[in-house]
Amino acid sequence: MHAAGFLSLADASASFAIDALAAAGIRRATVVELGCGSGRTAARLAAAGHEVVGIDRSPEMLALARAAAPEARLVLGSVHETPIPTCDLVLAVGEVLGYRLPGEELSTTALLDRAAGALRPGGLLIFGVAAPGRGSGRRYVLGEGWAVLVDAREDPAAATLVRDIVVFRRIGEGWRRSDEVHRLALERPGDLAAHLRRRGLRARVLRGYGGEALGRGWRVIAARAPGRVRARAPGPRP
Repeated sequence: MHAAGFLSLADASASFAIDALAAAGIRRATVVELGCGSGRTAARLAAAGHEVVGIDRSPEMLALARAAAPEARLVLGSVHETPIPTCDLVLAVGEVLGYRLPGEELSTTALLDRAAGALRPGGLLIFGVAAPGRGSGRRYVLGEGWAVLVDAREDPAAATLVRDIVVFRRIGEGWRRSDEVHRLALERPGDLAAHLRRRGLRARVLRGYGGEALGRGWRVIAARAPGRVRARAPGPRP
């Protein structure tokens, strides 16, 4: 259902990343996508001539990604633990960096430090941030043979957001119900951008991916590592 009905953000971020690489003079990039999901962004980047490494902790999502982006190298694992290879772009779309399992105590800044350390000179780091003010509320989304109902509750004191999600999917003549709980740590985009600047990167906080503005409490940070890019000519991959 995510792959069928929630891909506009993946398309917008892919276009933004492709344009950013071109503007930086990186014609044939190695891209590491943290939380690659169903592979839509990876497929767009690969079609543009870039080499993609996707990391995701969901075997089911990676199965979809293998079909959508057969050229990509896909790795099963947590983005907080899986090594990030040397690359020209580290990309994390949407709220990937904020997700937490119950009891997990993870550091977003530690992950950003690893991502920044993996960049070649002049490389890019582009990621979404779920921020305080993301908001509580209820919404539903209907698709062909499925429905998703969401009840979101933000805790400002704890800087967390919990979403109770009920999913219905038509199976034959009946419907199957499943329940999920998504937990997010909310981060201040300005603080994360300042952290990257202290590491020597140039960082900007944006309202969205180009013309695709995000909702309240949701921002994009685009950063660039110091150094000159050495453009690599198109040609056969090693």
